[in-house]
Amino acid sequence: MAARGEPIRNLPDSSGELYIQRKLAEHLRGRSDATILDVGGNLAQWTIQFLQTAEKEGAKVQGFNYHAFEPVPETRKKFTENVDKAGFGKIVNLHPLAVSSKVGETTINVLGAQTSGRNSIVDDPLEQETPLDRIPVKTTTIDAFCAEHGIDRIDFIKIDAEGHDYSVLEGASKLLDNEGVDAVQFEYTKRWIDGRAFLKDVFALIDGGPYAFLRIRPKGLELIPEWHPEIERFFAANYVLVHQRALDRFDVREGLFDKSNTYA
Repeated sequence: MAARGEPIRNLPDSSGELYIQRKLAEHLRGRSDATILDVGGNLAQWTIQFLQTAEKEGAKVQGFNYHAFEPVPETRKKFTENVDKAGFGKIVNLHPLAVSSKVGETTINVLGAQTSGRNSIVDDPLEQETPLDRIPVKTTTIDAFCAEHGIDRIDFIKIDAEGHDYSVLEGASKLLDNEGVDAVQFEYTKRWIDGRAFLKDVFALIDGGPYAFLRIRPKGLELIPEWHPEIERFFAANYVLVHQRALDRFDVREGLFDKSNTYA
């Protein structure tokens, strides 16, 4: 487990999210035309941290085409309050939608409080808290949203959907097929089990295309060229699909699983 870097604390500094944000911000230096999607906005922690980093790197964030999605009303209210307080309220377009594989309606489990970071469409029998409520939410897909808003090219998509991440990716299949996104980050946890999804499904989704599958580490990315059963561990980790045109923006370590099932 140690050789594979598992388990890992799923926090921005140890999960590698800060690394991804910094590299993305460096790439966007001087630009005002970036398009960013934050799926699972929660309390706007990721959005604020990224925009602050991009601003420090010299990106012209006031011109960004920035969209965030948060379906839970009270969480959405806190998101708005936080981005306004941080000075980014006029930049971020917040949508009261859950992103999924289909356009329609579903329900979401509200855990602990409406502002909980664990609220999810996925039922989790191992969750220690009993949902306070299940509320109806409208769903969209990334493909449908982009078609509606005339978006055909995205610099970065961040997904944190508490076990529903593969469904979000599935709903972006046309965008991926059309090579319309440079990179898309998603979270992988034990909740994928109850979401009935595997990393193997992600490899099948991008099979034959120009996207590389990589694990995010604190100081770089690990390229995993093909699915291997040893990565299907359900330990919390963040992964990213990166188009070949964008790979050189990151520090990439190329490896394979050896006979000891160690990534090296």
